[in-house]
Amino acid sequence: MALLELRGVTKTFSGVVAVNAVDATLEAGEILGVIGPNGAGKTTLFNLISGFDRPQSGHILLGGHDITGLPMVQVARRGLVRTFQRSLPFESMSVLENVLVAGYAFEASGPRHFARRWLGINNDESTSRAQAHELLELAGLGARANSMAGALPQGDRRRLEIARALMCRPRILLVDEPAAGLYGQEVEMLTALLKRLRAQGQAVVIIEHDLAMIMGMCDRIIVLDHGVKIAEGAPAEIQHNEAVIAAYIGRAKENA
Repeated sequence: MALLELRGVTKTFSGVVAVNAVDATLEAGEILGVIGPNGAGKTTLFNLISGFDRPQSGHILLGGHDITGLPMVQVARRGLVRTFQRSLPFESMSVLENVLVAGYAFEASGPRHFARRWLGINNDESTSRAQAHELLELAGLGARANSMAGALPQGDRRRLEIARALMCRPRILLVDEPAAGLYGQEVEMLTALLKRLRAQGQAVVIIEHDLAMIMGMCDRIIVLDHGVKIAEGAPAEIQHNEAVIAAYIGRAKENA
């Protein structure tokens, strides 16, 4: 059974089909890339998977259970967490506090939290802090734990965003264009982080325009164009797929 399965997922906006009957799967411990020209429907697909928006038709299954149309917080509780294109840390809080607050928010709205309160059990602050520090080390931000998040450069902010998401202990992490605006070493550090997550068994779905990054990191790639999945396969297959080449070249000509 696939960890995540999309069956004919479709979304329209005012008669315009943004995502058209998309089928896809994600296996445990896999990095799946989602690419396509601008306006291909990539972020809309993420919005549907994460519960940010609801599809008109089709089904989304997480671990074999239908999560179609569930609110975002309920999807996150079931183990699917996402980041967004813009990194928006709490700038007046420290890097460590940014990660801790994600854990507090996740715990505070869950049944475990209410059960512990009813039994008079306090949350284990030291355990949360240890986990937060561990995630910051994983993200290459251990030395910045006490720095103010507002002072971080863009590359560090992107990795902080991922660390915050991981504080929710997801089975699947959706990452939306994490390398946008990053260059050189920043992209290398981000790529290394995502590869470390895969090595630990974390399943990741990533939208990214940096094709070199995607081709060098993903196990499989799906390609969208005008909301339709036009190709799926290993990076080497996608690189030589005529439909993919035509979609990118065609869109480039339209924008010229």
